Amino acid sequence: MNNKKYHHGFLEKDLIEKGLQLLNNVGLEAFSIRKVADMCGVSHAAPYRHFKNKEDLIYAITMSVSNKFTSSINEALAENEGDYRKQIMAVSKLYVKFMVENPEHFKFIFMTDHHDPIIMKNGNFIKTDRWIVSILKNLFIGLRKNGNIDENSWSIDALTVWSLIHGFTTMLVNNTIAYEGDYLDAVSLMLVEKVNILSEWRRHK
Repeated sequence: MNNKKYHHGFLEKDLIEKGLQLLNNVGLEAFSIRKVADMCGVSHAAPYRHFKNKEDLIYAITMSVSNKFTSSINEALAENEGDYRKQIMAVSKLYVKFMVENPEHFKFIFMTDHHDPIIMKNGNFIKTDRWIVSILKNLFIGLRKNGNIDENSWSIDALTVWSLIHGFTTMLVNNTIAYEGDYLDAVSLMLVEKVNILSEWRRHK
C-alpha cells in the first residue's frame, strides 16, 4: 500500500468522510477501521491516532452529519424569524436541497436502522423534546396561532408536510424522479398549496 501523507487534522476529516461512505455501503456490522484506513490509503494503525476504536469513529461520523444538518436548519429558521409560513418554506427547501446535495448524509440519517425511533400515538408526537419534533412543533403551532386555529392537532399538520418533503427527497436521491428544472420550485409549489389547504381546512373544520 502506498500510504498517503496528511497534514495534522486532515486525516481525521477524511476518516469521517470515508467512514460515512463505508457505513452507507456495508452497514454497521461490516464496518471496520481497517476498511476505512484502506479507503484513505493509510496504514491500519493511522486512524487510532484520532479514534480509539470503531465506536469512537462512528460517534464522530454521527456528530458530523448531525451538526451539518442542524446548523443548516437553524440558519434557515433565523433568516425568516417571526414568519412561520416563510420558515416552513425555507426549512423544507433546505431539507430537500441538503439531502440531495449530500446523499451520503441522507442515507446515514434516514436509511439506517433506528433503535430510538420518533414515536407517534393517536396522531400525536409523543416525545416533543427530540430536535426535529421540537422544530416542527414550534412551526406548526405558530402557524395555527396566526390563523386563530386550535393548536392541539399540530402533529398531523407537521407529519403531513414532513412526509411530503421527505418523500420527494427520497425520490430525488434514489433517482426515482429525474426532475427537469429547479426541483426547489416543485417544493415551493407543493408547499404553497399544502400549507394553504391545511390552514383553510382547519379554520373551517
